[in-house]
Amino acid sequence: MAAGLSTATVAVIAAVIGAGGSVVGGIVGGLIAYWTTGISRTGTARTQRSHQSALGIAHGISTLHEAIGAWKAAALAHDDLAASIPADNVQRGPRLSPASQEARRACEAMRAAFHEYSKSATAQSIALTDDDLRARLSSHTELARLLCRVAEQRGTAGPGLADTARPHGAAVLATINAHVNAKPLPVYVPLPSLDVSNAQKLLDWKPFPESPEIYIP
Repeated sequence: MAAGLSTATVAVIAAVIGAGGSVVGGIVGGLIAYWTTGISRTGTARTQRSHQSALGIAHGISTLHEAIGAWKAAALAHDDLAASIPADNVQRGPRLSPASQEARRACEAMRAAFHEYSKSATAQSIALTDDDLRARLSSHTELARLLCRVAEQRGTAGPGLADTARPHGAAVLATINAHVNAKPLPVYVPLPSLDVSNAQKLLDWKPFPESPEIYIP
């Protein structure tokens, strides 16, 4: 009954009834206390779920970025980029050297890590209570998706996009840190359009006016 009324209205009704009958007044007073406590508990539970989901997402970001770092190192060490392969070999689809095969395995591991991160982040983001955090997380997921696609195509922009993904991941982690600790979210500069044709703007992108407090090793 009280769920459809404001707290002030129910309080007035309780006061009136309480004045005419202490028993009825006590019952209504008890209902009010139960109702307001329920609202408080619901809010606390939602906040806790949001924090738990955010922490799970933070773990996923760190795991993903380990795979991104491993791929970048392997790609650069073994020249596993399209620009380093003669054009005629690219057209024929060259057989990869053992070193390049290692870079390919790192690319596959990065793609697998992305899939795990993406599925987990998509599910856990439903419980987030902060829309700004959810939006930043979505941008990070799309940036990582673009990086994986470029890496699979052996595009020369791959290592640079990996360097963009790192500070963007740091930006999302800093946002999660603020969310979990009930602090104002840090200033954030949205990513430019996530498209390979917009690669230079993505490479030049900076997430903060100043460096974030949290970095991905």
